[in-house]
Amino acid sequence: MKPHFLAAADRLPALTKKLSDIVKAKWPSSSVSAPFLPIAELSFGHLGSELPVRLGAELKIPASEVTKIIFNHLNETERQIFKIFDGFLNVELGKGVRTIPLSEISPLSLVQLKQIAIYISPLQEGETAFGFVRRAAVGALHRRLAAPCAADIKLFIGKELLEISPDQYWLKIFEQASLPPCQNKNIAQAFEESILQGGAEISFVWSKDELWQQQDFKKITEANRIIPQYFNLHWLNGSIGARDLNKFLDIIARNPRSAEIILSGTDYADDLDLSAIANKERANLHWYLGQTIERLSNLIPSLENPVFNWPDDKHLQLLVLRSLFIEDFMLQAAVLGQLKCFLTVLTELLDGTNRLLNTPAFRQSLNQAKSESIEIMILNFITKSLRKLEQEISL
Repeated sequence: MKPHFLAAADRLPALTKKLSDIVKAKWPSSSVSAPFLPIAELSFGHLGSELPVRLGAELKIPASEVTKIIFNHLNETERQIFKIFDGFLNVELGKGVRTIPLSEISPLSLVQLKQIAIYISPLQEGETAFGFVRRAAVGALHRRLAAPCAADIKLFIGKELLEISPDQYWLKIFEQASLPPCQNKNIAQAFEESILQGGAEISFVWSKDELWQQQDFKKITEANRIIPQYFNLHWLNGSIGARDLNKFLDIIARNPRSAEIILSGTDYADDLDLSAIANKERANLHWYLGQTIERLSNLIPSLENPVFNWPDDKHLQLLVLRSLFIEDFMLQAAVLGQLKCFLTVLTELLDGTNRLLNTPAFRQSLNQAKSESIEIMILNFITKSLRKLEQEISL
């Protein structure tokens, strides 16, 4: 089995090596390892490794059996740090015996690829023009998020490679949205030919539904890493008709970054407010990020190297986790296609930061706060994390 695709992004390499050494001692012929990566749903833990799942698949035994064998090679203190969930070995950060200290978290190393290909299927049968426009927005946002992780990113609508400016991109998308829908078998054939000829290390296919039969998909993935992504019909298709949609073309073309994020978001089609694309409001995540960075810069004294321990306050813990791993979730969006997860985590971080800044007691204490107070340290860290993210992906 090949090494995990995100092995370079491991945040707990020392713990990963300890588990890998156990695997090598017990199963010398196995090369399976699995990095510890951040978890979006914090009730499951803060970082998790899918080692039992991957090893179980290779050995054809249940993941729970793998976990038992691994635990037999750990002492009681080592076993206490793990939360087992659905075949994953999860851990939490903290300062108790059952947690991992912040000092053990290694800096993130972004995966560097030569080429990523992003395919957006043309308008499909059973899909509205608005649904196609939303998928096209996902492709444009995906290209932006993947920029720090690949030397070359190619974006296709159907088999047509698009190398045009953002405003021209949206003119092209609205033109495509007015065309008759294509049959899945024709889309699949065009994509297959392009993927086989392209040589990208990862090819993403954003389509309304499955394009290939299982046997055909297995055949083309033997030599190509393809990640297909599908959509809930309620997310795609709403009551916005083609005529109403065309009214927003100018707004979208003038605000492409805001449009990409809002149209790619988690709201169902009928719940979207497209007017937010041009407004300064929370729903416009592009504006919200810039506004939050500006607030932090104006309110919080800048520190060169903010250092802090794990906080006792639950709200501060959330802010630490989200700011510490926001770049990780960007990476997972880029190379795994988890865009909605990234947008959700980023929104949580921005909401939590502004909630703290809006707290009257905190605002009153700012004048008396010492530069080494944990709140000032954490908010400095958040500022640096958000600025770096904004610079990397021009969000």
